[in-house]
Amino acid sequence: MQAREDEDKNRFLAIVIELAPGETASDERRNAAAQMIVRELRRLNSEFANYVPPASQLPHIELKVLGDPEWFPAGVKHRYTRRLRTAPGAQRLRQIGDSRAQHLLDARGQNKLDLVAHLLG
Repeated sequence: MQAREDEDKNRFLAIVIELAPGETASDERRNAAAQMIVRELRRLNSEFANYVPPASQLPHIELKVLGDPEWFPAGVKHRYTRRLRTAPGAQRLRQIGDSRAQHLLDARGQNKLDLVAHLLG
């Protein structure tokens, strides 16, 4: 998972999914995954459901073959998130003390969901 920006600096969630053995990528499979992810994020995270604009909620899905060397190399413990070099949205929310950001931070001052801060940025 990554929070990325398009050419117009609009933030979006990008998710890379490893396909099961013998499965192939298709638009139908990509759309189904995106819909399931949004449905679960809305169900489990009220900040995502209420503060991320609906147009920005649908993630961009990239389907990779089993064992893709860049994303899912064999014999390596996988990372499920990848951070951007900087998190300008999160930093800006912390700096200005935005009331929307206050409930997004847990007791240790860490983001509950970096995605929300990025998309609010």
